[in-house]
Amino acid sequence: MPTRALVPLALLLLACGGGGSSDVPAETVTLLPIPALTGHGWFPFEVESDTSLRIGDTDGNIAFRGYCGIDLSALPEGARIESARLHLHAAGTNGAPWDLGDLVLDHLELGTVLDPDDYTAPALEAACRTVPAFPVGEDARVDVAAQLRRDLEAGRSASGFRFRLTNPTDDDGTYDFLVLSGSNSSLGPQPFVEVAYRP
Repeated sequence: MPTRALVPLALLLLACGGGGSSDVPAETVTLLPIPALTGHGWFPFEVESDTSLRIGDTDGNIAFRGYCGIDLSALPEGARIESARLHLHAAGTNGAPWDLGDLVLDHLELGTVLDPDDYTAPALEAACRTVPAFPVGEDARVDVAAQLRRDLEAGRSASGFRFRLTNPTDDDGTYDFLVLSGSNSSLGPQPFVEVAYRP
């Protein structure tokens, strides 16, 4: 299988409409993941909470999927989101994960902890965002404003995302996975979301 070309990616912004009154200055807040809802798993065997996400496949040709539950409690009641960008950092790879395709995000309703059933749970919005290959050491910033708005409207306390590659496995019997952490910043290795909102 030919190796996919890596596309330098410092910023990925997907179109999303804004809201709110222009005469009220937008405020900003950084939303952090809930540790019990952040990690990765491989069905049906195990799920692990972690600050980094492993996405790809195992040497048994079983797909790794990553999860991240973003805590919405720092947003005040009635907040109107203008923008929300999920920060991801390609911390490392094993094998050739990008041969399995692009990084795909599903918008998911997670429980209070990660569960093996989250691997196959129906998404609120499947493939809500797609991120093309980007090199180790590079960052992706993904627009998730629409998903956060829907979660706030539904009264959810967290926005959940499941991460997978387009193809679950290449059946080559070797590990091929991407390790995602937070954008390369002072916040460390955890994914996070930067939000601009109006009260």
